Amino acid sequence: MNGSYGNTNFIVRLRGLPWNTTQTEVQNFLQGCKIRQTNFVTNDQGRVTGECFVVLESNEDVDLAKSFHQKNLGSRYIEVFESNADEMAQMTKNTNINTHQNSDSNSSNTTNDNWREPVVRLRGLPYNSSKEDVTRFFDGLDIAQNGVHISSSKPAGEAFVAFMNMDNALRALEFNRMNMGHRYIEVFKSTYAEARASIMNDTQSMARQRGSGPNQNYGQQRQENFGGYGRSMSGGSSGGGNNSGYNNNSMNQYDGPPQNNYNYGGNGNGGNNYPMNNQMSGTSNSSGGAMKRPMAVSFTMKIRGVPFEAGEKEVFEFFSPVVPIRLEQENTPRGKPPIWYAEFGSREEATEALTFHKKYMGTRYIELLPLYDDGNRSKMMATPTPEELDRQLDEFIDKLVEDKDHLPAGELDDAFWKDLERHPFFLKEMPDDGAELHPAMEALQALKWDDDDDTPLDKANKYKEEGNKYYEYKKYRNAIIAYTEGIKQRCSDPTINAILFCNRATANFYLGNYRSALRDCVLSRKCKSDHLKAFIKGAEACMKLEKYKDVQIWCSTGLTKEKERNERKQQGRERKQKSEHTKVLNAIRQRNIHLEEDPTIDIFNISTNPAGSCVQLNESDQTLTFPVVFLYPEYAQTDYIKEFHENTKLIDQLSVMFESRAPWDEEGKYTLNQIGIYYEDQNKHELKTVSSDKTLLEVLQLPGFVIQLGMPSFIIMVPNSPFANHYLKMYSTL
Repeated sequence: MNGSYGNTNFIVRLRGLPWNTTQTEVQNFLQGCKIRQTNFVTNDQGRVTGECFVVLESNEDVDLAKSFHQKNLGSRYIEVFESNADEMAQMTKNTNINTHQNSDSNSSNTTNDNWREPVVRLRGLPYNSSKEDVTRFFDGLDIAQNGVHISSSKPAGEAFVAFMNMDNALRALEFNRMNMGHRYIEVFKSTYAEARASIMNDTQSMARQRGSGPNQNYGQQRQENFGGYGRSMSGGSSGGGNNSGYNNNSMNQYDGPPQNNYNYGGNGNGGNNYPMNNQMSGTSNSSGGAMKRPMAVSFTMKIRGVPFEAGEKEVFEFFSPVVPIRLEQENTPRGKPPIWYAEFGSREEATEALTFHKKYMGTRYIELLPLYDDGNRSKMMATPTPEELDRQLDEFIDKLVEDKDHLPAGELDDAFWKDLERHPFFLKEMPDDGAELHPAMEALQALKWDDDDDTPLDKANKYKEEGNKYYEYKKYRNAIIAYTEGIKQRCSDPTINAILFCNRATANFYLGNYRSALRDCVLSRKCKSDHLKAFIKGAEACMKLEKYKDVQIWCSTGLTKEKERNERKQQGRERKQKSEHTKVLNAIRQRNIHLEEDPTIDIFNISTNPAGSCVQLNESDQTLTFPVVFLYPEYAQTDYIKEFHENTKLIDQLSVMFESRAPWDEEGKYTLNQIGIYYEDQNKHELKTVSSDKTLLEVLQLPGFVIQLGMPSFIIMVPNSPFANHYLKMYSTL
């Protein structure tokens, strides 16, 4: 076993991994598990087997990892089993284990060992890659002339590259796992012999070229050969009739001067040789028409309507007994069903595969669209622009006008109404899970989501709201997709992340995916440990899974967390309230306003204040607002003003109060022009009059004015009236 694994009591085994899986992808798949080491299993030839062992830190991590059993990694569903040190040791004994601790790179590519030939092998190329793409991939390195060979016997995604020297070849290994388009490429050490074997295989399967003479005879041409150290290679063949040719390639590197290659032919059967590395081949003298490199005939078809949960296994089974030689899945916009491409080895197989057109895969019927290998693929997949959609709509309406006389009155075909119902303008309900969207709907989604100015937090909130809308309409699968996209934004707000995980858990719960729901509840708690809804949904998921002890743990932990959370909230509210009260008291002292000195009185206690409010500090302009009471002793009446701004004049407030006659003013003498305003001077124990033109702040700053019970009070009487004279006389004798 390579390296030391420490405590290997907590091990799981993953099976069914794609061949190009990295350590990072395994970590993302086992999200939330604490991983100590990841070990990919390879066979005797160094090829990955699709299995790996993952060493975890605790039994809880093992339980969490097992909840990912039969979940998808890309288009493949993965099996997760609990394992042990003995099984891992046995696998180590029978196979080579590629150990990953801090790097995803292949350790065999980082040492020189006995590698002496400047040739590398590439794996994972897009099926339509060209030599120019490979050359651009190794930008900055010196590739030998004609030093790129792409395997063409079948779309294997492999290529061989010969460099000018070993320094460039060693630097090429640093390009391992870098991207070419949407695919990442693996780079391996290779040899001339391995490259020649690939060329010979291509030659045997693809090198027959048809002549252009009248007899239509066939010649044969060898295109590309690698020379070795002190070795030579020759090949070619002749055809019959008017079109014959002969090609001879001699490739010697260190055993003397190169030999010339002679080609004889007419009308296109003889031709130029294409050596893999012209440093190791002779020159080429051609007397016949130059023949282009033969292109593989591609029998590829587009597969539309594949369910979201389907993978390569289901697609292969769909075409049974026909077996595709290659499957590829395109990245599609969020919310759209995946699009697959299948390539077949012959026209007969492709024709037989087309008989499955509109057959069902699960509950979905599948559409098969044949493609030509002429670049139309990307064109067909392009999303229509708004201008194109407008043009198509205009053409459609024009065609309706032209054809209206050919349709029965008041009738349109079913296809028209079906398409019209899918248009977002006439949509009556949310599209079904995985349903193909109308182009106009796709355009609207592009307008909504393709905003580069949005931060990850903005996008996460948008996806949360969209998921909530799907959830409201019980489109749980679409809701899961939206919540997952929000999680992928990795925003900085732990509360939003906790809500996204918890909401996804709820959607999974209603779909019956109880293990997935439980896993999302665990992840929600990792984002925010006191997220109460995660505890509730986690306990419900455990009930469905009949894990009754875990139900008790989730409930008791949730109750404890809720109590702790409520206590923290209460403490936080009290701290905030105390801070606000301190600010108000400081503002009152700064204005030289006097409060009643009674420790038993809380001026901020609204429950004891008749006005139902208390003094407040406006944060925007740092001004005070007081509750104020006006007393009418002649009629034993009071008026409470809940919010009286300190900069408001008394006359402005009274003009509103006395805009109409008070019901208790039987004589009609309490009018704005006749009333007088008094306050109690606590220093001299007498009533003093106040000018109504003063602001509340100016009055509160007068000598002897003391705010009692946290509320300024004023007495309103009619000056020089019998009651006012009697009241003032009584007050002075107290």
